[in-house]
Amino acid sequence: MSTQQWEIGKGRVWTFEATAIVTSGDIVKFVGDKVRVTEVSGDRPAGVVLFPASAGKLAAVALDMIVYVNITGSVAPSAGAYLISATQGKGRCTPLTAIGQVENVVGRAIETATINTRAKVKLIW
Repeated sequence: MSTQQWEIGKGRVWTFEATAIVTSGDIVKFVGDKVRVTEVSGDRPAGVVLFPASAGKLAAVALDMIVYVNITGSVAPSAGAYLISATQGKGRCTPLTAIGQVENVVGRAIETATINTRAKVKLIW
């Protein structure tokens, strides 16, 4: 898999130790002061991994910028759609119908994409 493409020169990127293998485009959550991929739809996203990292290594995590996010689910995101965290570090397109979903928002798609690909997303922190 290719490494993450930078879309803009501004944004916030921090490094955190990965507790398991993470790859470019994965959505991660905090586990203490470390990160791992989101495992279920209810996981709160911390950001998106920019470059692959092994367990115990530092992972560069984008917190607020435009990045490519791995997409899953049954609905393909169109530009402007909200993405929430899903299983295996992927994002899922959803209408925000429940207040509880707001805390799981990763960002908004800024281009139309297909399922099981990557979508260009403006992260919301």
